[in-house]
This record gives sequence, structure tokens and C-alpha cells, in this order.
Amino acid sequence: MSVKNPKYRKKKRKSGPYAVVEIAGKEYYLGKYNSKASREKYGRLVGEWMMTGRVALPFSTPETPLVMNQVFLAFIRHAKTHYRKEGEQTSEYESMRRIIKDARTRYGSATVSDFGPLAFRSVRQIWIDRGLTRQGINKNAGRLKHILNWAVSMELFPVDRAEAIARVSQLQEYRVDGVEESDEVTLVSLEVVHATIPNMTRTLADMVRVQLLSSCRPGEVCKLTPGAIDRSGDVWEYEVEHHKMRGKKGRERSKKIVYFGPEAQTILLPYLDRPDSEPLFSPAEHTAQLREARTKNRATPASCGNRVGTNRQRKPKKRPGKRWGSKAYGKAVKNVACRTFEMPEGLSDDERKKFAYDHHWTPNRLRHTQATVIRQKFGPEAAQVILGHKSIKTTETYAERDAEKAREVARRVG
Repeated sequence: MSVKNPKYRKKKRKSGPYAVVEIAGKEYYLGKYNSKASREKYGRLVGEWMMTGRVALPFSTPETPLVMNQVFLAFIRHAKTHYRKEGEQTSEYESMRRIIKDARTRYGSATVSDFGPLAFRSVRQIWIDRGLTRQGINKNAGRLKHILNWAVSMELFPVDRAEAIARVSQLQEYRVDGVEESDEVTLVSLEVVHATIPNMTRTLADMVRVQLLSSCRPGEVCKLTPGAIDRSGDVWEYEVEHHKMRGKKGRERSKKIVYFGPEAQTILLPYLDRPDSEPLFSPAEHTAQLREARTKNRATPASCGNRVGTNRQRKPKKRPGKRWGSKAYGKAVKNVACRTFEMPEGLSDDERKKFAYDHHWTPNRLRHTQATVIRQKFGPEAAQVILGHKSIKTTETYAERDAEKAREVARRVG
């Protein structure tokens, strides 16, 4: 439903009619009715009100000071259209919503002039008490600063307050009690991956194999369509339109190419018979294969118990979508890994944590695994090209150094 603009209204007084407009519950005097100046002021006020997401005018007065709830609501309306990719809202939108939800619990009704560095630290303490890692807390704090800087650009938040909050430093490593560090994302053993794949459905297993062979990101294999693959050469190429680094400073026009060799082509070939714009890998097919496997492994004879398909909900709350999301893909892989490698009994907390990290893997670690293999066989520059990195330093964080080479040097030199 569209929101109508506030009306240009006429009011009477002894000296003659004058014009007013009511915005956000406040009536603004425009001047003599139907005059050029009043029409101009009306257009300016309504335009500014629309720019802030139809929440409040971009200024605060002693009589009607803006409160943080108005700022947050204006940003949410902006974020709904800003954080979109390929027609869908990105995960960053939901992250911003969570930040605002936490900030509102303490400062929703506070005026913008009351939200300063101490208030900012108080909101940050919510994330510390919740047990977030230092990296996660700093990322959330950066998002909150971004919200306030946007509000400054819309004249919804005082510049001096935003500048003071900008001086609040990030949490430093090992300087805050009770705040843990994030685990570094490292490679997963190929033996573990190959032991997990037989327990997957054909669709899920093929996604993992293609991602491992091409070193692409989980989101890139989820979005893969027949029309996006250039099959004119002996090596197929897939240009990722909306890749992770596009839009970053200095990378506005950068291209990301994913290459498919003979082995990956063999896996992809059976999926190329669908329409060009349809995703190759379907969650619906994965679900159907899961049910087929459960029916095949059913212990109860077919003549007993429920008939196949009779105990399903007629109108389930969730149905398999047309395309995988990165989170759903990662969750599906991790569930299979957890079933494949059950947690041994009698382990300490640290041992349980290490076992889970080594065996209960997710698809984002496959990129690190293949990057290390490529670096060992072909060198760091080849790994940089395959991964699509602009800087070799970025590749270093993905491809772990070959420890065996270091041992060989030590044997000869030391």
C-alpha cells in the first residue's frame, strides 16, 4: 500500500488565509496561502521527509527533538532497498536489523543528542555479555557507526555526536576479559571430505565436488545456471556477476571467473538440460533424493506401517526453494558430516571442540583446502588467479604454506 504525501492545506485568520502542512504529527507554517514561497517551502519539507523514509524531518527542534527510534526506522526503510543483490535482500540487511533491535532496547526513546560515546559503549556491552567473539563485536560496532553516519548524511543525527562516537576504539586482542577470539578458518582434510561425500544425496555431493574442483565460493556454486557457463572452449568459464569483492573500493569493474576442467564438466553435464536461467542444483531435488533414500533404507516392511508419503503435512510451513542459499547449503553439508563422524565419548571440552572443527566441516573451508593444493602443485600465483584475488597477500590467508618444503630446507641448510 502506497503512502500518500502530506496535503498542502489552507487555514484562515484575520490577516488572510495561510498555508500549512502536517508532517510526523507536527504542523508547519508555510506562509501566505497559494504563494510561490509557500509552495516552494511545502515542496522542500515534503521532499526532505520522503528522503528520510517518511519518518521525520531532517532536523530536530527543542520543542520536538528527534529520538533514536525515528533514526533507526528511517535507516531500516533505507536498508530494505539498499542491501539487495539480484533482486533479493542480502544477509547484511538482517545483520543491521539485529544491531538496531539491540540498540533500541536501551536507547530507543532517547533523543539523538543523548546518544553519545557512553551510550555506544553500553550497546556494545550487550554483545560482550552475549558472548560474541571480539571480531563479531567489532563488526557489529562498525555497523552501528555506519548507521549513525548515514543518519548524519540525512541530517537526522548530530555531527558532533557521530564524530565523538567515531573516536571509540575497537576492542583490542586479549585486552578485554571474557571476550574470546574467533577461530581462524582453515582447510579441511581431503580424507574427511571424501569420507563424508558417500553419505550425501547426489545433488549435494555434486555441489561439493564442483566447488572443490573449481575453488569457488559456496554462494557461487549455489547460483550457478546453465546460461552463465561459457562452454566454447575446452575449459568452461563461469563469470560471476555479483561476486563478493565487486563494489569494493578499487574493484568496481573487477571480474571474477570460475574455471571448470574436464572432471568438473563431467559432473555438471547431466544438469545442463534445464532452462538457462534455472539454477543447476535444486533444494527440491535434494529433498526428493533424501526421501527416496529413507524409503529405500526403511526397516518396516512396505505392507506394514504408514504407506510412503501418507504421513507428510499437506500444507507445510516451509517448502524447498528453487535455489540453494549459502547458509542452507552449509547447514546441509554440516549435518551430513555430523552423522558421518559421531562425537567420541570421554573427550574433554577442548578435545570435543577440536574434533568437531576437524570433522564437522562446512563448504567455506573447501576453498582453503583446494587453494593449498594448487599452491603446492603450481605455486602461489596460480592459486591467486584461480581464487580470483587481486593481491597475493589475500591468497596467503587461504593457501596454507607447505610445511614439508620448510622441513626440506631445514634438512639441507640447518
